[in-house]
Amino acid sequence: MTAVDFARFVELCQRLRATPGRLDKLALLSDYLRALPVDAILMELARAYVQKGNREEARKAFTELVDKHPQSPYTSEARTELENLKG
Repeated sequence: MTAVDFARFVELCQRLRATPGRLDKLALLSDYLRALPVDAILMELARAYVQKGNREEARKAFTELVDKHPQSPYTSEARTELENLKG
């Protein structure tokens, strides 16, 4: 988690505490989750699976990254990792 990500999380927590309605809290949380860098999360997840030796789950995460986030800066590395998992 970067400092910016942590700052966003802290801001979210503060806003949730200050927001009275349950639906309003859910809306804030939903907005926060939509802003998460899913491509970066998938890349880190796939790397963790590789490190743990879970090649099948790593393959799934790399494939999802490539398929759903073709413009991501991680896509090229994910493709390379998929090739490495084949061998």
